[in-house]
Formats: sequence, structure tokens, C-alpha cells
Amino acid sequence: MKALVNSLSQLCLTLLATLALSGQVAASIQFETLAAEHGLSMNTVNDLVTDQSGYLWVATQAGLNRYNGAEIKVYLKNGNSGPSANHISHLYYSKSGRLWLSTLSDGINRYDHKNDAFEHFKDVTDLPQTGIQAISEDNEGNIWFGSDQGIFIFDPKSLNVTSQYKLNQANLSGENISHIYFDDLKRVWVAHENGLQLFDSHAKRFHGFQHPALNQPIHAITQGEDHRLWVANEQDALICVSLLEDQYSNPLVELKQDVLPASLTGFAISDLQQDRQNNLWIAFANAGLGWLSQDRSEFKHLKYEPGNITSLRSTAMTKLWLDEENQLWIGSKGDGLSKTYLNGLVFNTINQYSFDNHNLLDTDIRSIYRDSSNQLWIGTAQGLYLADESADKQITGFSRFEHPDFNPYSFISFIKQDAEGTYWIGTRGEGLYLYDSHNAHIKQYRHNASDPKTIASDYLYSLYFDNQQQAWVTTKDGGLSLFLGQENGFRTWAASSDDSYGLPINEVTNVLQDDANNYWVLTYGGGLIQMTPQGKMTEYSPQTLPQFPSKHLFKAYIIDEKLWISSSDGVFAFDPNSKQVQLLNKDSGLIDNVAYLMLKDNIDQLWIGTSNGLSVYNPKENSYKNYTDIDGLQANEFNFGAGFVDSDNRVYLGGINGFNHILVSALPPIRAPKTPVIDEFLLLSKVQQLGPNNRFSQAGYIGYAKMLNLSHKDALFAFKFHSVHLHHASQISYEYRMQGLHNQWFSDQNSYRAHFTGLAPGQYQFQVRARNINQQYSPTRTLDIYIAPAPWQTWWAYLLYLLAATVIVWLLVSMQLKKFRTKVEMMEKVAKSEQRLQLSLWGSGDEFWDWDLAAKKAIRSNVFLTYPEVEKNLAHTLNTVVHPDDLLEVQSDIEKCLKLGKQDFELTYRGLGLDGSWIWVLNRGKVVERDEQGRPKRITGTIKNIQTLKETEAQLKALNIELEDRVKARTEELQLTRDELIDKEKMATLGGLVASITHEINTPIGISVTAISHLADSVDEFNRKYDAGEVSHEDFQAYQDEVADCTKLVLSNLNRASTLIQSFKKVSVDQSHEDLRDFNLKHYLDEIFVSLKPLLSRTPHSYHYECPEDIVLHSHPGAFYQIISNLINNSIIHGFKQGESGNLSLTFVEHQDGLTMTYQDDGHGMTESVKQQIFTPFFTTKRGKGGSGLGMNILFNLVNQVLKGKVDLITEPEKGAKFVIELPKQIYSSEVHKD
Repeated sequence: MKALVNSLSQLCLTLLATLALSGQVAASIQFETLAAEHGLSMNTVNDLVTDQSGYLWVATQAGLNRYNGAEIKVYLKNGNSGPSANHISHLYYSKSGRLWLSTLSDGINRYDHKNDAFEHFKDVTDLPQTGIQAISEDNEGNIWFGSDQGIFIFDPKSLNVTSQYKLNQANLSGENISHIYFDDLKRVWVAHENGLQLFDSHAKRFHGFQHPALNQPIHAITQGEDHRLWVANEQDALICVSLLEDQYSNPLVELKQDVLPASLTGFAISDLQQDRQNNLWIAFANAGLGWLSQDRSEFKHLKYEPGNITSLRSTAMTKLWLDEENQLWIGSKGDGLSKTYLNGLVFNTINQYSFDNHNLLDTDIRSIYRDSSNQLWIGTAQGLYLADESADKQITGFSRFEHPDFNPYSFISFIKQDAEGTYWIGTRGEGLYLYDSHNAHIKQYRHNASDPKTIASDYLYSLYFDNQQQAWVTTKDGGLSLFLGQENGFRTWAASSDDSYGLPINEVTNVLQDDANNYWVLTYGGGLIQMTPQGKMTEYSPQTLPQFPSKHLFKAYIIDEKLWISSSDGVFAFDPNSKQVQLLNKDSGLIDNVAYLMLKDNIDQLWIGTSNGLSVYNPKENSYKNYTDIDGLQANEFNFGAGFVDSDNRVYLGGINGFNHILVSALPPIRAPKTPVIDEFLLLSKVQQLGPNNRFSQAGYIGYAKMLNLSHKDALFAFKFHSVHLHHASQISYEYRMQGLHNQWFSDQNSYRAHFTGLAPGQYQFQVRARNINQQYSPTRTLDIYIAPAPWQTWWAYLLYLLAATVIVWLLVSMQLKKFRTKVEMMEKVAKSEQRLQLSLWGSGDEFWDWDLAAKKAIRSNVFLTYPEVEKNLAHTLNTVVHPDDLLEVQSDIEKCLKLGKQDFELTYRGLGLDGSWIWVLNRGKVVERDEQGRPKRITGTIKNIQTLKETEAQLKALNIELEDRVKARTEELQLTRDELIDKEKMATLGGLVASITHEINTPIGISVTAISHLADSVDEFNRKYDAGEVSHEDFQAYQDEVADCTKLVLSNLNRASTLIQSFKKVSVDQSHEDLRDFNLKHYLDEIFVSLKPLLSRTPHSYHYECPEDIVLHSHPGAFYQIISNLINNSIIHGFKQGESGNLSLTFVEHQDGLTMTYQDDGHGMTESVKQQIFTPFFTTKRGKGGSGLGMNILFNLVNQVLKGKVDLITEPEKGAKFVIELPKQIYSSEVHKD
């Protein structure tokens, strides 16, 4: 019976909400948008449908989308787990709970929700793969597909096409099927390129209609009331079709073009949808959305409005769908989805976009009031407005209240009418206005600090007429004023330290009177003040009454002799007699604690406007209904004082973005959340797929799993969950727990996830539930979980552990016994060791000492130093024993142990021997015990006699000095030897030069001697003939020619010899002298190569050198000769094998940093090991074959030490050798040679 009453109550509420919406649309319909930026795969929507779980499915050209109210999941082509194509054209959800979809060119798919996968029907005979434009279902569960090839009826059980109708079959007059529609009488309506037809299921025949509006392409069909259909055709005509049951011809066809405005003529209709209130929604392909009232008398055109974020986002509409939560979804072309919550229309939001004209210019609503003449007044932060209304109180526009003596932009705090019809208009900043509507006269009252009869402040909060119709005005900063009439002005109660009848604070928010004529004054910061008729004040605040919840109060009502007060800390009921408090806050179900606005309606319900939404509280039932902006409120924040309850129990609530006017009886029912769905199972933050192909084989999709088996390795896992609510998802919170681990419910912290780690093996049950803002809980979703133990956690493993523990205990006992025996043996050994130590000390002659610093006592054994007879302390002993020269150092080191925390020391000093002589000793000591402050208590150590060691050390030191002198002398000898070797190498080079020059000079000298000898013989012969008178003219001529030839021959050979000698002289002088001089480098190279020509001429090698003509150096020319000759000799001796010929080159290049000399040959090169040692003295690869090992070392020293340059060798086996010598730019001057 109770269930029946509840069902009837729920039905009545629904009917009341329907009546409130029927025949009218709220002045401002608000839309939300879901687009690509929110996760939609594409902004062009082809089709829409919701399933029995509440999911919204959206078909696009870029995939299939599933929306749960909070997140979008996109399904793309991916084998069998995704659809067969990404371009989804049409959707249909069957009575059996299966989603069917058609693709553009890849056939039909069916979604398998238990495995979260898709079935592809590509190989079904006769089933088309392209051109599917309509999907529907008959009473037997057969799926009807309409395509550009006709109609195909598919049996989902046998997976076969059972029937098909093509053009002219069964009187089908078209083949391009655009719609297949089953009406509420289960009749099949088919639309195609030639119009609309009705299928006779008994005769299996299609019937056409004669009306011309039905014989053209049909764009949209939807069910209307009373078995009627709404149809839109290609001519953009809106048609109502009525046909009695069991009739197939002569329908009643009504053209409804007159209900559409002329501005929409010519705009194609893309879809139609009738809502639960029988209002008709019309989607235009390029003109937005239309709303046609139930009685078809009112039409509203909805379109995109720039600047209005709650308007439609697009004008190009493609599809309409009404979900189970009474949300209308509108698909668009290029702008995603829009939606509007039709239940939210009962809140009748009024804002700056509500009307085409005459809107509110300011939506910060501060006061609402209906006067005795039924005029509705709206006070805002920038003026006062009068509402224009229809007979049924539907607002149609606004006009600003204007008067010459009134500021039209005043901040209105309140407006009320007194018993005489005078309007009281309170402002914030301009005081109080009294407006007499009969004579249109306005009088203004402002605060004057010098006149106590003026109003307390110009910044007013509220107005209250008490039982005697006296006007009380509350202010922000002046206290409370009572109006005493035109002559007497105002009496004010304000904060005063010396007035026992004053207020605790000047900010007063409200005042009311009880039946005993007590006044209750609400303050912001001072709590509640009770003022008796005699003027006595009693303060109630957290400071005076601990259970009093707040001192920041806004509004109060008296219900059943209790004060119901709204505050910044919730709403509470205060019993003035018992002083008991009943607090309503977020913990008890209130939507927020800051309750700016509170109204009491005509059935004693409290409407509580907060900073985060609206709560409707029934004190009798102690029940809440909570609402937010997504339910249709103007915003989540309401304003203080901006409320009014009308005579018909219509509630007006103002806030920061307009106001709502609500019939109490029309509030929509609030449903509990649905059972949450476990959407994902994650291991180590990776989503896991269940199924036969992996170890999670108990289900194909976690959402339908009842049991989950995990191994011990699955240490970190999580579940993702949601409760499907397309509209209220943002109001849903979640709690979860793991039974078997803990019984406490935990919040998901808006993450939609529960994480677990380190669970012990065993049986668990995961539970999750959803809760809405009305504290209603969903059924609990459960999932049993079994975590298998690791091999080392099984029963047989524990048996092994027990055995192992037994063995360990036995071993421990045995070890303890063994330790005891060992300890006894050790003690015996220690005793013997101590005895041996005493003997060892005696044998070594070392002294042992043990200082007890606290007792100032020392124990010594084997003493060989002289100590005081009575040792007073350590310092006294040191002064006696240590040599004065060593005392300071010894005291310093011991201080480090005594005061600085050093643990040990080792000291060498002279101590006073028993015979009175000073002997060297080595004293080693260690701190073995310290007190709690870290100070040494006991130090022990030994003293060794090292006198012999010191004497030996002195001898060794003398020997070392002698050895150093010997080494120095030997080094000098070796240096002289090295210098001699280098000089010999130089002289050897010079000797080679001499030998070459001698050989070269021999030839011209020999020729000259031969020529002179021949000339002498010729002279003797000529003289003989001349003396004999036998000389003829011819003989004389021959003689002269012979003398001339011999002279020429001798002169040329002597000049050649002279040149060789001059070159040799310069080079040999430069070699044997190290003087600095200026020389032209090119000329000097010419002389060097003249000197080297005899050497080079005896080899098969060719050579060349290059040098600029103008280089003048100030350096050692002999060094250059030595370097060049050593390089050439090195190439001749080491670079080539016997008989081989090669090329030798030498170049000089000037640059910014100095001079670069490059010498290279194309011989056999060197290995890396030879290269690394090439400049090492006495290293040669031709030992015994003419190589001394000094040539390259001399070169290195000349370059680095004499010329202050550097040499680099580049070589590889069989790739020749290249010497690069870099000389500094100082070589051009004398700076480099100053040293």
C-alpha cells in the first residue's frame, strides 16, 4: 500500500511538472554544448540515440562516441574491437537492448555490450554494405534496413535477410528509402524519394496517399499525440497526418505552415521531435531550432546569439533526440551537440537574453515584490524595473521605473508597499524613498549626522512592518531605525559602549516580531539580539551561548514557535525558551553553508539560496531537495533579500544572473543515482582487457564481471567507475570500500577511481556506490575479488616454515651452548694473554700506563722513566717527565683528547730517564672511557724507548745528504756527457757536410789543374816555336784561342768552387756559433740547399722548397740548418728502403701568430709506437746502421728551447711523415731571445 501511495505521489508530481510546462516555454531556454574540445571525435553529428543504461551514442564521420554525462569514449575502427569503419551514418537501439549502426560504405555493425566489441555483418547474403539510410524494428524483433536499393528485413537470430522489397515490389513506389518509422500503433511508415507510404503487415503491401504534400521526398517523421504523425517534406512543409487504426488510405492531412513565422519560409526541416509535454521541436538545416507549444498557438525561434554562452552554438541542425532524463539533444553540422534540460524550464529563468526586446538591463537581482495591484517589481544593482506579464503570470518583458526625483540607476535593496499603498524603496547609498503612486510623489530620506531624527544610514539592507504596521529599517553601518512619522522622523538603535540598550554592532541585516511583541534583531557579526517591548536587549552569539552556531545572520522566520535563521554557517532552528539549536549544514544535507537568501513559502517550506545552489527544506519531514544551475537556476549564487513568495505559492528567487519564478507544486522529481558501472580495470595504471585470450578469462568486459581472479604479482591495481547520468553527472559523487580489507567508505575525491596496493592473499569484495546532492544513494555495485597467494604463502609453504623454525630454534640453542663453552675458553685465553702481555712488555722494554683521570691515579708497569713520587695530576707528571723544549707540543696534543674529543694520540719527545739523562721515547695513548658529557675518564697507552732509533735516524739523514751530493755530481757528469754527444752529433753533421763539400770541390779543382797544366804545355810549345821563328799567323791565332778556352774553363770551375766554399763557410760558422743575427730566410735556405746538394745528389730523391722572398728573421740561423739537415737525413736514412726514390718538400708560411715550417716525405711512415718515441734521446730504429738516436731529439730541443716553438708529427705506416713546426711571431724581433 505504501509503495502504491509513493508511486501515485511521484506520478502526481510528474503530472504537475508537465502541466507547468505545457502550453508555454520558459522565457530563456539555456543550452549547453558538447563538442570536439570536450572529447567528441568530430563536430558534425550524423545520428543520436540513448540506450537502456542511459548512455548517449553519437554517430560522426570520425568514429562512434559514447557519453556517460562526464566523459566521452570514442570507438574507432580497430579489428573486431571497433566498428568496421569510422564514418557512422545511422544508429538504432533495439528492444532487446542491442545497438545497431550503419557505416557509410562498410556495412552493418552490432555492438556487443558484454564484451565491449562490435560484430560486423559483411558477409550476409543480400544485406547491402552501402547506402543504408534508415534502421528500425518490428514487433517480432526483426531489424528493418532502408537503403538506396529498397528495404531489407534482417532476422538477428538466424543472421539472415528474411525479406526484401525493392522498387515496384509489393507496390513500393520508391527505392531510395530515407525513413522507416513504427508509430504508437505499431504501423510501419516508409519515406522515400516519391513520398510517404504505409505498410500493410497482413497483406504485405505498401499503400500510398493522394495528398500532394505526401507525394514528395520526406525529410523528417515523429510521433504526435492521439496517434498522429508530424511530417516534414522537401518543400519545407510541416504536416500533421491522422489515420485511424486499421485504415491504410485517406488520412487527414493538415498543413501547419501558418504556425511557422514567415522568416523561416524556405528553410529545410532536418528533424522533428515531440517532447513529453507534447510540445513540438523543429530542427532546421540552416536556421536553428523551433519550439511549437502543445496547443500550437505559440512558436519560439531559437538560434545562435553572439555573446550569449547559453544559446545554441550552431544554426545548422542535423538530429534531435529526447533522453530518459527529459533532455533534448540537438546534433549540428560542424558545431557538435547542444542540449537543454526540459525539466529545468519549471524554474523559469529570466535574464538579459529572455526576450527579443524589453529585457532586464542588469541581472544582479537584489529585490522582488508583487504589490496590491498585482504589479511585479524587480530591484537590481542598477535600477528598479516593472515586469510586463500575461494573465497567467508569464513575464513578457520589463520597463525601467523612472521618476524625476528618483535615480533610475540606484542600487535597490528592497521595495515594499505599506497598508496605505505607499511604496518603500530602500537603496544602498541613497537612503530611503517613499513613493505615493496616487499623486506620483516621491520623498527621499537620507542620513544627517547632525540630526538624530534622520535615518541611521544611507546604506540600507531590509524593511520590516511589525504587527502595528510600524516600519523598521536595517542598515549596513548605522544600526536599526524605526520610522515614527513625518514629524518625528526616525529613532535609531546603534552600537554604543556606554548605552546598555545599544546594539553590539551596527551592521543589521533583518528584524522580525514574535507573538509576544519581542523584536528579534539579526546582525552580521554580532549574532541575534532579543529586544523586549521595554527595550531590554539580550545577545545570543557563540560568545554568549556556546551552542549558538553563528554570529553572521541574514534572515529569520518563526515556525512552530522556533526561529529559523539563515547564516554564513548554515540554517538553524533556535528555541528561545529552551535555548536548543537544530543546525542544518552541508553535513546534514544542505547544499552549502553560506545561506544568503531564505524564504518561507505558503506550506512552511524553506527555500534557501546559498553561494552554491538552492535547497528546499521541509521542516516537518526534515527532508531536502537540492538544485544547482544545471537544473535550471539562474546561477548557483543567490543574493541577500532577493526573494518573494506570491499568493499562488509561486516563489521568486534572485541571484547574480537573473531570477527564477517557480510554482512550488511544479518542482521536478529527483531520482536516486543509477548503479555505478565499473568501466575499467587497471594494473600498474594500464587498462586490462578481460577475455579468453588472457589470464582474466572470467568475463569479456569488466562492466559485467561478477568475479575477478588476481595473482600475488598484481600488487597495484585500480578500478574506474561511473554512474550514467547525462544531465546530473556533475552532481554525483562516489564512495567505495574493499570488504575484507576495511568496512569504511572512502570518497573517490572526484577521480572516478579506486586504487589498491599490497593486498594480502584472500577473498575480497569491492563495492562502489553513487550519491547525488540530495544525499540519495544508488544501489551498490559489487565485484568479488580473489587474490591467489604466492607460492611461499601456501599451506605447504607454512608447514616448511614451521619445520625450518624448529630447526632454527634447535640451532640457536646449540649455538648458545657453544657460545658459553667458547666464552669459558676465551676467558682462560684472556688470562693467559694478560700474562703473556706482561711478559711481552718486559721483554720489549716498553712501559705500560693507565691514567684514571677522575681518581687522579696512574698505574704503570716496566717503568724506565723518572716520575714524581706522588703524581698529583697529569699536568704535574708531564712537567716532570717531558723535556722543556717538547713540553708545549706534548701538552697541545693531549689537550685535543681531553677537551676536543680526539680519541687517541701518538707523541715523540724526550723524557727523563732513570739515570737523569734525556732519552727519546714514543708515547701512544687512547681514551678508553668518557663520562656523559664526553670528557675523558680513563686513558691508557704504552711508552717505547726509541733513543737507538733516533740515533740511527740521524745517521741515515747524514747518509742521505752524502748520497744527494753524489747524485748531483753524477748528474752533472751525465749532463756534460750528453752535451758532448750532442756536440759530436753536430760535428758529425758538419763532418758530413765537409766530406760532401770536399767531394764536390774536387771536380772543379781537378778540371782547373788539368786546364792549367795543358795551358802550361801549350805555352812551352808556343815559346819553343817562337824562339825558333816557326810561329805563323795561324799558329799565333790557335795559341790565343787555346789560352782563352783554358782561361775560361779554369775561371768557371774556380767560381763554382768559390761558391761552395762560401756556402760551407756560412753554414759551418752558423753551426759552430750560436750568435743571433738578422738574415733573409729565403736566401739562407738557398745557401743551405747549396751545401746539401752534394748529399742529395747522391740519392735518387727529388726535392723542392718554398719560402716567401721577404721574410727577415732575427734568430739563430744555425738552428735552421741543423733542423733542416736532420729532417732530410732522417728521411734518407729511415724513410726509404735502399734504392727507392721519393719526394721531399719544405715550405714556409707566414700567418698572424707567427711562422709555420712544414716538412714532409712520401716514404714508409712510422708506427704509433715509433711516433711516440721519435723525440726521445738515443732512440733509433737503425742502431748500428748509422743511426745515433739524437737527430730528432736535437731537432725537438732546437725548436722548443732555442726557437721557442713547437713541433708536431703526423704519420702513419706507408703514408709518409709530416713535421709541422710552429714558430712564434716574436721570431721576427729580438724579444724572444732576451733571456
